[in-house]
This record gives sequence, structure tokens and C-alpha cells, in this order.
Amino acid sequence: MITESLGKEKTQSKGKLKINWSDIWESTKDLMVHAVAQVRIWKKAYGGFMHFLIFWGVTIQVIGTAINIQQMALFTPWVLTWPRNGFYLAYELVMDLGGVFIIIGVFLALIRRLIMKPSYLGSKWDDYYVLIMFLLIAVVGFFNESMRLISAAPEWSGWSFTGNLLASFLKGLGVNRELAFRLQPVFLLTHIGLALLLTASLPFTKLRHLIAVPLNIILRPRREMGTFEKIEDIEETELLGATKINEFGSQQLLSFESCLDCGRCEDVCPATIAGMNYSPRTLIQSLRSDFAEELIRPNNKDFVELNEQSLDEDLWACTTCGACLTRCPALINPPEQVVELRRSQ
Repeated sequence: MITESLGKEKTQSKGKLKINWSDIWESTKDLMVHAVAQVRIWKKAYGGFMHFLIFWGVTIQVIGTAINIQQMALFTPWVLTWPRNGFYLAYELVMDLGGVFIIIGVFLALIRRLIMKPSYLGSKWDDYYVLIMFLLIAVVGFFNESMRLISAAPEWSGWSFTGNLLASFLKGLGVNRELAFRLQPVFLLTHIGLALLLTASLPFTKLRHLIAVPLNIILRPRREMGTFEKIEDIEETELLGATKINEFGSQQLLSFESCLDCGRCEDVCPATIAGMNYSPRTLIQSLRSDFAEELIRPNNKDFVELNEQSLDEDLWACTTCGACLTRCPALINPPEQVVELRRSQ
């Protein structure tokens, strides 16, 4: 990890801190490749396209909303005077595209979960909560935009193509300028309320991966794929492996929190495919659940003793082949946890 490398450099230089630019460059590169470009997501075309639409749709809307807020001296000591003229028309077009991306992406996700139902895909309440909230925020946002276009009737309304299309439909239903002027604040406040609710619920839903995954990508150990951390002075080491959840390292605990339960690791695991009672996804999710329980109700339970029978049957089914390592979008390392638990036995 970067911190480990910095610590070593500090020791070797007799107290003078040296920056390991090589590790920083590798971390930055990994962040851009795996957290921004998300190249591993595209190894499944349908899921990759779906995630691309939702991720970039939300990103566009967040950036666009931040630009819009700064047009007024509400949260900053200055007023942003950009975009204007032709740039503003491009801004309206891109914002509309972002909203359309979200709606299409959410429908693709619902089709995948409710109709296609791949066996490896995990499913929890927050999967549907997040999708429904994204859909509601986008739809209410378009209604807010349509009311603004009906009441103000700007010449450039065609650049907000989705809002303008909805506005034309609503005018056909009898919504006039006066009614639109009265309804627009209602939709605006509803849109803001939904967005704030989703933001507040971020730590309690799978959306926390927006923070955990980039951190895990940056802080993961800088070792070649498939290699494990060397145990120094193994003959004098009192503790081998991990029996309790608090005996895992901080970066390992972060990796458990980063797991999206997407099942991509399980989809390529030879043990799972062969019908053995082992799944890297199930293992990481089990460790994550134990970690969460320990945070809420500390009891220092022995993870190995609690799961002794299942661990004996499951852990040795893993061949540590590393197939899961090539698929995980969050760069989690299930074989490392398998080895830790085996060592404790």
C-alpha cells in the first residue's frame, strides 16, 4: 500500500519522508482505469452498458446541478457566470441526455433483475431502492423542466429535447402557463427532497461503494496478482491467519465493504461451476456481514468457530486459481481471505 511504502522509505532515510512516486502513479492509473473508465464492468456487455448509462447519467446530473446552484449566491461567495449563450444550449442538451441515460439504465437494470435473473447476481432490498430513487428523481426532474418551459416559453426550449417533448404532451392535456407556474415549485421541491433523501441514505445502501471502491483500489497492496503477503519471522509469529473479524487488516475490512454482491467472481469460479459448496461472493459477503455486526454490537466472536463446519467444507474447495481476481470491478482479493482463514486452522 502507499502508506506501507511511505513508512519503509521513512525508515530507510533515517526520518526523512520520501514520496514513492511509482506507487502514486500506479494508484492513480488504477483509479482512472477501474473507478472512472470501469473497464472490468464491460466484460459483460449488457451489465457494462447498463452501468455506463446510470453512472454517467448521474455524474452529469450531479455536475450540472452543482453548476446550476452556483448561478446564485446561496452556498458560495461568488456567482458563476458560466455557461451562457451557445454554451448554455449545450448545457441544456447534455443535462437532458444525462436524465435520459438514467431512465434507460434503470429500466435495463430492472429487466436484468426481474426478467433475466442471472444466477450469480445478488439481490437485496437496497438494489431496488436505489433504482427506484434514481428513476423518481429523473422523472420528477423532467416534469419540473417541462413546467419551467411551459411557463417561461423560451426560444431555446428545443435544446431541452426531453423536457420540451413532455411539455408539449402536457400542454395537449390542458396544462397552461398559469398552472405550470404554480406546479413548477412543487416539482422542484419534490425533486430536491428526493435527491437529499438518496444522499442521506448513501451510507446505508449499496451506494456507499461510490466511496469504498475507489478507496480500495487506491489502498490495495501493490503485489502481483495471485501473490500473498509474506509472513516475517514466521517461527516467532503467535497469530497465523485470522479467526476473528477484527484480526483482518484495515485494508481487508475495506475490501469487504467494497463488495457490490454483483456475482462476477462467482460466475467464473471453477469450484462454483463444478457444483461445490463454495462461492467467493458468498465468502466476502459473509465476512462483510460479520464486520457490520461487530461494528453495531461488538462481541469479538470467533468467526472460524461460528462457521467451523462450513469453512471445513467450503474453504478447501477454493483452488486459489485467481479467476475471481480477473473479474472483480472493485479489485477485491477473495483468495487472500481464503488463505487467511486456512492459516488459522
